[in-house]
Amino acid sequence: MTASAVRDTQRDSARRPVHGTHRPAHPHQGRRLRPLTPPRAGRLGAVPRRLPTPRPGGPSKCWSWLSYLDEVEVTDARKLDINHMVPLAEAWNSGAHTWMPERREAYAKDLGSERSLAAVTAKTNRTKADKDPTAWVPPAGSARCIYLEDWAATKPHWGLSADDAERAALLELAAPCEDSVVAYEAAP
Repeated sequence: MTASAVRDTQRDSARRPVHGTHRPAHPHQGRRLRPLTPPRAGRLGAVPRRLPTPRPGGPSKCWSWLSYLDEVEVTDARKLDINHMVPLAEAWNSGAHTWMPERREAYAKDLGSERSLAAVTAKTNRTKADKDPTAWVPPAGSARCIYLEDWAATKPHWGLSADDAERAALLELAAPCEDSVVAYEAAP
């Protein structure tokens, strides 16, 4: 990952501290969208795979998903959470507090970007919570460069800022990610 990708993220001059997700600003939060079907999970970053044989007593169509942040294979979609690459509270602190409700909802449900949302194990999603790369990196070493690329692309995609500590952490953590490329288009 290049330093220019981190520099593309706006400097943060006026962060608004929030502890936890600012729920009143995200009224869609807590509403279930749709069941996590294999094709939908695939769009959300989990790799759906059909299991070779059904489990005894199980449905005839069995699927498994690979949660890339922790490299855990999951056969029950109910054990997956939808992870916001940049958590809602971090987005709020980084500029989403100035957005209209429609834009906040578009951010929270961004299926148009491959980098904004990912289906991951509930345990990993809850461990990450509202943390940024200064406080959390994926447990799977193989996912770290992808995670940093996705983070560094999501922020400028949505016009979100980064503070100096976040920028420094991204640059330090990305040092081994020499072949990484961060490309993004501004969100509508």
